[in-house]
Amino acid sequence: MTLEEARVRAHANGYARAFERIAKRIEIAADGCWLWRGHTQRHGYGQVWFRGQARWVHRVMFTIVHGREIRRYRRKTMHIDHQCFVHRCVCPDHLQERTPRKNSGRHRPKERAA
Repeated sequence: MTLEEARVRAHANGYARAFERIAKRIEIAADGCWLWRGHTQRHGYGQVWFRGQARWVHRVMFTIVHGREIRRYRRKTMHIDHQCFVHRCVCPDHLQERTPRKNSGRHRPKERAA
């Protein structure tokens, strides 16, 4: 998905203003990640003000592009997993809804020695 495709979807879902605020702080990396250049917490996750609360920017991007709230699983909110393992990434193609158990079971692949 391109930034323009995400913009069209966010506008169609009624989140034009939120998307434009986030898009101003995105840098598109060579590997396809959309890197958040705004405020981040100590673990590297970006944070933005949304609906009157400080929220993780990757969760907000998932909501505004998909046009729905993140589902719940056993009374807990689902996790949004970074398929690219980059905490600052907000690219919708790299974000996937997962149960907390499945998300915590994923680990960054180990680098192979040459």
